[in-house]
Amino acid sequence: MYPNTLLSQTEINLWYNYNNRSLKRIPHLNMATYLITGGAGFIGSHLAERLLKDNHEVIIIDNLSTGKRENLPSNIKFYQEDICHQSLVRTLMRKADACFHLAAVASVQKCQDQWLTSHQTNLTGTISILNAAKENHTPVIYASSSAVYGDNTQLPLNELADKIPLSAYAADKLACELHANVASQAFNVPTIGLRFFNVYGTRQDPNSPYSGVIPIFLKNITNNQPITIFGDGQQSRDFIFIDDVIDGLLAAAKHCNCQSHVLNLCTGKQSTLIELYQMLEKITQNKIECRFKPARQGDILHSCGNTKKAKQILNFEAKVSLYHGLKQLYNLHQF
Repeated sequence: MYPNTLLSQTEINLWYNYNNRSLKRIPHLNMATYLITGGAGFIGSHLAERLLKDNHEVIIIDNLSTGKRENLPSNIKFYQEDICHQSLVRTLMRKADACFHLAAVASVQKCQDQWLTSHQTNLTGTISILNAAKENHTPVIYASSSAVYGDNTQLPLNELADKIPLSAYAADKLACELHANVASQAFNVPTIGLRFFNVYGTRQDPNSPYSGVIPIFLKNITNNQPITIFGDGQQSRDFIFIDDVIDGLLAAAKHCNCQSHVLNLCTGKQSTLIELYQMLEKITQNKIECRFKPARQGDILHSCGNTKKAKQILNFEAKVSLYHGLKQLYNLHQF
């Protein structure tokens, strides 16, 4: 049985058992300090907001390559710096009870175009975080990606499915999982990884050429412009709403230990781009012009995750359906 609360580092150090490498049940803690890498970004800023709402202290490091300072309250502890800045990372990690590691070059195309520099952020940066966590065995909850599965057709994808990374980004994410396991097994750093599927919600940047399909569709609809579907629209994705992702991250923090689990974070449900288009027409109550273009080379046709392991270990299930998530996002007009 694991505690139903986030943990302080003091409590972890008191109860940590080096023989069986697990955490024992401990008393409730009302306030803790959390370091978020990439905390000014889409997911990181939502996580910071939730932690602050729950009366925790938050420290953020973000180089603002894609994140935005305005996503965060002005009085938050913020450091505009790269996660490969090892002395700063060590200093901040000493202050933290746990670290949510979300910083990454998330654009698959940018990782292809700038292979070495993106690798330094995505893998060397992750090792920098794990190395800093060694000092006090600080728990690290980190973002992996469904991209590690590549174009695997064994749907729904469970965590033991073949890993077929087809991009530099996916290869680095898979390597991060391996190094997190080393951190746990060799250095007693509690870790847990979450393979994010297609996350959507407020604060995604639709103007980025690497943005997901949902914010781009919504921006075009708002501007009375047609939407574009590459291929026949039958390609499918497992879309998960940002609120569910934050719930999953917090659940993972409660179960972070040296078993170094890696879990899917998804809904377990597939939606085609045609279904997405039809939902948006229903929500907006308007006829939306849709244009089709040839399929793009390298696009994965179908992606859907198995949720069994996350439910078993984290007691996590996504609550927000795609339709209701889209409706909430459209009504807010924050995309």
